Amino acid sequence: MSVADQIQLGVLVVALLALAYQIGNQRKDAKEQEERISNKLKIFFLCQDTPKTEQEIIRHFRNMNIGKKLDEVEVKKSIYEMLKDGTLRYRSNNTFKARRNKAAEDDD
Repeated sequence: MSVADQIQLGVLVVALLALAYQIGNQRKDAKEQEERISNKLKIFFLCQDTPKTEQEIIRHFRNMNIGKKLDEVEVKKSIYEMLKDGTLRYRSNNTFKARRNKAAEDDD
């Protein structure tokens, strides 16, 4: 095997390792995004009928995931994103309620 072949083989190995690393990062990002979407759905259904405070939402997630470590920051990020896109609204009594599209809104 010549020196040129060895260099080419080395470059291919490095490219293969970089590709494996990139695929791993993409899988990690996709998993985090799926978890955030799942959190948003849970929060939406939790706050749909009765308004909940942030602590009540976090307590609900803790009770759902007994034995697992809860990432409170992820739950708070989900709440913030829902506030930002308008699916959750912050009420004057420090509670969150899911926003529903209907003809007549509830009085807050």
